[in-house]
Amino acid sequence: IADPVHLLTDSFGNNNVLEEEINLLATTTGYVGFSNDAVGGSSITEQAARFGLYAKWWGRTLVIMDGGFDGTVAQAKTAITSIVGRLTHDRWVYVEASPQEQADGTPGRTTFDAAVAEIATHCGAHYLPTIEPILTGGFDDGSANDLADIANRIWPRSLRSDGIHPSVIPN
Repeated sequence: IADPVHLLTDSFGNNNVLEEEINLLATTTGYVGFSNDAVGGSSITEQAARFGLYAKWWGRTLVIMDGGFDGTVAQAKTAITSIVGRLTHDRWVYVEASPQEQADGTPGRTTFDAAVAEIATHCGAHYLPTIEPILTGGFDDGSANDLADIANRIWPRSLRSDGIHPSVIPN
């Protein structure tokens, strides 16, 4: 039995993607228990405050995801430091945020990429990239829409449940 996992997320944790990945892990490693604290529209600062209230989660392997990153880098770094400081171990990851529909090279995306790079540096080896593996992993459906999204370096439409939220990757 693997260590239980706690998912601390915003709305990106409500679409069963992370649960599907944990279930895949469970088929290869045995039972993996998990809890999910996904509150849509919550910021990383609010996630840190929620996490601080429940010591029962501090011993679990932690997946932090602020998929719709909407704060400042300073707020994110402070929140991540607060969250990780409560853990009783070093088993955690910070999942890369989604650029949503901001195409590569646009001012919004340039700002987003700079923020993500700084957060990645702050998290070090605990940072889990998602965009590059999705864009280069051959998961798209080959449609014109998906190929345009890949060219713009955003999640392919066939892998989103709506405009911004990833869906489960097909087998």
